[in-house]
Amino acid sequence: MTDCASERVFVLVIDEVPILAFQARAMSEALELAREVWLLEDLKRLTSDRIPLWDGKAPIRTRSARPDEAARYHRGLAEGKSSGDEDLPLVFLVAVDRALEVAEPTPAGAFPPHR
Repeated sequence: MTDCASERVFVLVIDEVPILAFQARAMSEALELAREVWLLEDLKRLTSDRIPLWDGKAPIRTRSARPDEAARYHRGLAEGKSSGDEDLPLVFLVAVDRALEVAEPTPAGAFPPHR
């Protein structure tokens, strides 16, 4: 996907919420993205306000981006706020939580109760 002039902006929608925008040459190509295992796994793993972007069950719709969504996509690209690779940059339309570091388990008795 290197010829951006011939590509349109599409949006993945989950539970009527536009989640991310991306470019594709045609709707058929855009629909393929919604079936990519790596993306589905990312959508289950990533959160917004600590809620997974996708529960693994809700239908995922693909549609053409509205003008404001396309503008946000292009603005995100210009600001370097895209994820994915350079062949398929993705711009999230929702705030995605930053990865939380999981601390090692605390040994029993390490924090005695304060009285």
